[in-house]
Amino acid sequence: MTEKRRKKSFTHSKTEDSQPAQEVVIESLDDDGIGTARYRGKPLLIPGAFVGEKVLYQLEYQGHHRSGGRLLRVVSRAPERIKSPCKIEHSCLGCPFISMQYGAQL
Repeated sequence: MTEKRRKKSFTHSKTEDSQPAQEVVIESLDDDGIGTARYRGKPLLIPGAFVGEKVLYQLEYQGHHRSGGRLLRVVSRAPERIKSPCKIEHSCLGCPFISMQYGAQL
């Protein structure tokens, strides 16, 4: 007799594409250089955003301990932000500080 296995449930759920864009101010960077704000009392991670920036983002997932968003536009830029020398920065995100002045990276 075979035993049926239940599918493993994930700890987060992907949100629907119809989520409206929202604005938030980035409070800090995590250990990987990802911009962090608050959403419903939990950390909201937005790659490509810097501390002090007001950004427009779309919520992509909500987990039990944190949420994640996709950066749509920087509304108010941080003074440390510079023009990126990389043409694929927004699709790669391998260098989170490439658009930040060198002195601010230290």
